[in-house]
Amino acid sequence: MRNPVVTTAIVVLLGCGDASAPETTTVIRFQGTVRSAAGQAPIDQAQIILQWWAGAFGNGTHWAYTGVDGRYNLERDFGGEPFTCEFGITAQATGYRPQFVQPEQIVCVPEVQTFDFTLEPE
Repeated sequence: MRNPVVTTAIVVLLGCGDASAPETTTVIRFQGTVRSAAGQAPIDQAQIILQWWAGAFGNGTHWAYTGVDGRYNLERDFGGEPFTCEFGITAQATGYRPQFVQPEQIVCVPEVQTFDFTLEPE
């Protein structure tokens, strides 16, 4: 009987060795903090919204919330779904004006990108 861990490792290694397989990013990650412009206090429960455009496939959104320290972590695994590498990020919270990160500021890479937000009170 074969060891299932060894069999799985061999299959994974064989799949990774195909030089003709296209390299695509299917996971994108963001982190940062959201603070109030009035005093720099962290904003708890601010919503971070990731938006992407998928052309004929429609649009999509994914979101995360900040903790009491104002920090957020947002990760989206596209798992082979069609999408373009055009993302926008919005930070918003009750009582504050939203702030945006424009698509040209975001890179389509699997490494974590950091975007901090300072929201102005309404």
